[in-house]
This record gives sequence, C-alpha cells and structure tokens, in this order.
Amino acid sequence: MPTIQELLKQFHIEKTEVCEDLEKGVNDFIKFNMVNEASGFAKNLTLAINGFPKFKETYPYLFERYQDLILKTKWVALSRFSEKEIIDLFENHFTKIFELEYLNLWDKIEMKLISIPFCEDRDEFKKKIREALLRNKENFTSKIMIYEDKKFKPTVGNWLLLYNKILGTESLSHLKRAQFFVSNPNIKTLSPEEKENLRTLINLYERLKLSSLTLEGFEEEIPVNEPGRKGIIKRGVFYPENEKAIRDFRKRMKDFEDSMKFEKVLKTQKQENTKTQKQKNNFVGAPPLVDVQLKQEKKETTVKEKIMADYFKGQLEQKVIYNFEREIINETKKDPEKIKLVFQQALDVPEREKAIAALKILAQINELPELVKDEKIGQGFVVFLSELGEKITMDDLKQLSNSIKYTNLLLQYILKNKLGLSENDSAKVGVQFSNILSAFNKDFRKMVYFNADKGEFRWS
Repeated sequence: MPTIQELLKQFHIEKTEVCEDLEKGVNDFIKFNMVNEASGFAKNLTLAINGFPKFKETYPYLFERYQDLILKTKWVALSRFSEKEIIDLFENHFTKIFELEYLNLWDKIEMKLISIPFCEDRDEFKKKIREALLRNKENFTSKIMIYEDKKFKPTVGNWLLLYNKILGTESLSHLKRAQFFVSNPNIKTLSPEEKENLRTLINLYERLKLSSLTLEGFEEEIPVNEPGRKGIIKRGVFYPENEKAIRDFRKRMKDFEDSMKFEKVLKTQKQENTKTQKQKNNFVGAPPLVDVQLKQEKKETTVKEKIMADYFKGQLEQKVIYNFEREIINETKKDPEKIKLVFQQALDVPEREKAIAALKILAQINELPELVKDEKIGQGFVVFLSELGEKITMDDLKQLSNSIKYTNLLLQYILKNKLGLSENDSAKVGVQFSNILSAFNKDFRKMVYFNADKGEFRWS
C-alpha cells in the first residue's frame, strides 16, 4: 500500500480507492497519536483539495469524506494549529471528538497552553474556548431539552447554558456536578452514551475555568527532588515518584465516582466520617489521624506556594522573551540556520532575552542538538564539560548530542556560563525547556526540579 505522502503527491484524490487508503492511514494516526503525521496530513490534504478545480461540486461524496479526515487529524494535532483554527474546532466541530476513541482531549489542549508563555494569556485562551463551546450549535443529544416549560434544541451550547442557568458560572465542585447529573430531568432521559458524552463536556468546561495562575490550573509539571520528597507537582497535586504510573487510574476513578455515583459518594462520605470519629476515640493521648493528614497537606501546599511564588517572579523578562520570539519567527520563518545566526549574535553581545528566545525556538523545532556542531559553541562546551570531569572530544559530542544528559548540560552551559544566569534563574528557565522538549521525549521533564527546603529551582 502506498504511503500517505505518496498518495498526496500524486493528487489522485478523485479516486475512491485513494480515499479509502487515506482513511486507513488516518486511523493509525488516531490510534497511535501520530501528531506530526496528522498535522502534515491535514495541511497537505487541504492544499490538494483547494488546488483541485471544483472538487466539492464534482465529487461531493468524496469531499465530505475528506473533510471528515481533515477534522479528525486536526483534533489529533490540535496544538500545532493556530488559536483561531482551534476556536473554530470547538465552536463548529466539537462532537467529532467522540468519534476518536484514543483521543485525550485535555492533553491536546494542555500542549497548546504550555506553548503560551504567560498565564494571563492562557486564561484568555481558555475563556475563548469556553465561549466557543457556548456558541456551538451542533446537536449533542437526541431529545428536546425542556427548561421552565420551554423547549430548546439539544445543542452543545444549550446544554452548557442550561448548566450555567441552574448552577451558575463560577467554578463548581465534583459534588455539585454529580448532583446536577442525578437530579436534572433532561439528563434522566439520555442514553448511557449520551450521559457519558455530557459528562466529558461538563468536566472539560469546568477544567477550562481554572486559572493558570492558580496551583490547580497551572499546566506545567514541576519535578521535586529532595530527601523524603521525590516526584512531580501537576495541577496543584504532589505525586510521589512511585505513584506516577497510577495517577491516570486515580483520575478516572475519581471522575467516575463523582459523576456516576452521587448517592454512593454521600454514603461513603458518611461512613468515612463515622470511621474518622472511631479513630479519634481510639487515639487516647495520640494525635488524631486527620490531624496528621492535615499537617501533611499543609506541608505540600507550602511547597507548591513556594514554587508558584518563585516561578512567577520575573514575568516582565518573560514578556520581553516572548516578544523576541515573535520577532525572530517573523524574520526567520523558522529557518534553523537563520535562527542560529540570531542566537550567535545575541550570545556575543550578550543580549540575554533575545538569546533565550532564539534558543527556545530551536528547542521547539528540535534543533538544539545541532548547536554543538557549531565550532565556537562546541569547543566552549567541550571545555565546560572537561571542568565537570567529562573527558570528551568534539567528534564524540556530535554523536551524543541528542542525549538528555548532554542537552541538559548544554542548556546549563549557555544559560549559566554564557548568559550569566544563577543556578535558580537558569533552572527556572529550564522548566520551560523541559516542557518544550518533552514533546519529543517525556524523560526531558526530569531535567530540573524544585528544592522546597531552599525554595530554589535546581538542575538534575
């Protein structure tokens, strides 16, 4: 079977067999989360259709099938598209996600949010997605909705408007959401599949309300590595290292219990209260278990507050870096050689914020390993490594430049030695690089960590 790329180059999109082969390829993109392939496919197929005279009028059936493939691949590669295109997907094609069995929608949204450097801008983007969902006129369920003796079409937007009308627009707890699901008469008439889809919509809508300036809404994972406390902080929760593998399972269980088992939640809550009271009665002269738990939670909250307080320092510098990023992208059109030239010039001055901006763009297009092949940077990096006890030649380095270890050390060399940043400030910038590079290899998330005792970011 020819590859997707070969089929698109041939431009025989008017043939049914070509469409069928493309559909098989797209199924693989979805199943295996092939973001790069999905992004290229959506863009290239759109170009192919636009370049075919009167394709829609001549082949209406194939046109519809191709539009379906384009939409599916756009959802898979969501973070690769512009904010305008993403908003359009939420406003006009949200129901398409329920045809994508393997799609983790929030992960896709989160990758886009991480690419937005300022939390205020992230919040604005989340607001735009919420508003797009409220405008969505796609039919979401099969039966007419009734509220205050009036009938409404069961669209995505109308379901959210009903939800807001009954519960308000502020952020809501899982318990209140669960109560809405068991008490609203419109929901009682839904099929199990429709209820599950509605749950997905409501949970997404609530998550989009969380500000990126809060512990719960902050998107980046921040490693913590200190005696007795090793793991990550994600969405305001500390996950010990040995719990990483089960955190997704915990989340699924929590969503299920909160949404589906409201009465059971209340019953369990009552039993837990009784159990806690018995434990209190049994602890004669000893601190109640609940007090120990509260102390632990307070300690974790303090750690998270320290992280957030330090991370959000220097937002003015971040704004300058962001402006340089946009300027460099406009000038270079993301040409790696042109970006490297900008980086070298900024490094020589040195112009710190501009150098970091160029370095971030190189990381986004996976060109950091190529920097060591530059004679000037490479030789200086070899000297830096020798001072750390790493005996390595330029030729050796070129073979190892893709490794996490040497990418980590290269960033330290540039940020600390060449740009003069402190350990804390360079590692804080390193958090951004670890999140950018984790798109290529998740182990890059381990490059930096937060030392809660000292209240500082550190390189691993």
